[in-house]
Amino acid sequence: MGEPVDVRPGRPQPVFNVPAGSVPAHPAGPLIVRVNDPSDIPGIDRTAIDRVIWFEAPLRLAEASWPPGAPLDIIVEDPAREAAGLYGLVQFRREHDVRVTIPGRPGIARCARIAMALQLPVRLVTLQPSPAVVAELDEVLDVYLREASAPVEFLQAALAWWLHGDAPPIWVALELDPDWFPRMDPGGAPAGAPSPPCERDFVARRLAQLVASGAECATCRFQGWCQGFFKWPDPAYDCAGVTRVLARVEEAAAQVGRDMDEARSLAP
Repeated sequence: MGEPVDVRPGRPQPVFNVPAGSVPAHPAGPLIVRVNDPSDIPGIDRTAIDRVIWFEAPLRLAEASWPPGAPLDIIVEDPAREAAGLYGLVQFRREHDVRVTIPGRPGIARCARIAMALQLPVRLVTLQPSPAVVAELDEVLDVYLREASAPVEFLQAALAWWLHGDAPPIWVALELDPDWFPRMDPGGAPAGAPSPPCERDFVARRLAQLVASGAECATCRFQGWCQGFFKWPDPAYDCAGVTRVLARVEEAAAQVGRDMDEARSLAP
């Protein structure tokens, strides 16, 4: 399948995120499958590829012997050290859908620039970024707005939210909402931290707690889309840098809207 996941209310079932060895315990429904060792790969032939949205694998496994058509979500573990390794992903695009997932760590900008230059989809998992990483997100946003030809989440969803009012919130865009993307451990139980707990309505209940406690979310104009994402796991995290980046995305959406209105007014 290998495509950004867009889950809306009404989807018949969640997308379970499971280790490769746990696939037999989930005989039906869509899956995200985590592959951490080359020994996990031979068993993938028995997996119905059309059920798998992504095989999550570290960059060091990108050149492993994947089944034809296996969609690969390549996880960068250390952006500062691994960025140059992304160039090797070009050769896989003939047989595989490929996405690059980058954590919110130093080096995220360089990794994202390379992935965007290669026209690969990107997922930026920026849980409570430091000020230095927020500065790098500004660089990523600059390149995304000027040059990107493939989705860069969470920026893509934020832009669409303010442009059209119809896009997945960040928890869903980054495939981290436990209602829709429950992450399981090898024993079949819900995975623990740093993943959000697999509790029903976790996002809505936690946002309500944040608002009731007087957190920034109570008055934040981005609340409807963010839903307290950047307050996880530490509710005391200062969102000032993040909201500045989101304000730039909001302004970009407004400019696109103005450009579209102008184009319509000039049409014969």
